[in-house]
Amino acid sequence: MFNSLKFKVILFGFIFTFFSSFGQSYFLGLFNSSIREALTISHGQFGSIYASATLCSSLLLIWVGKKIDDVNIFKFAFFVIFFYHLLVFSFQE
Repeated sequence: MFNSLKFKVILFGFIFTFFSSFGQSYFLGLFNSSIREALTISHGQFGSIYASATLCSSLLLIWVGKKIDDVNIFKFAFFVIFFYHLLVFSFQE
């Protein structure tokens, strides 16, 4: 039983690590100019918004990091994936 659980946890970690490689920095690197044009902002404004969002997320991570130990990780992962898909589909034209 312990070996199958260990395999599931390792597989879960690998899958989430693999799919997180297309993260925030990669996305913004590809679509930086399109985002700036759509929002009509300068490079400096874009950098300020990015820096502010990074600081806010790091502060939020301190609180969420403590709470995540009390949550079933598989339910949390399902919640994240579900709402991520809703968010992606809401931005489609």
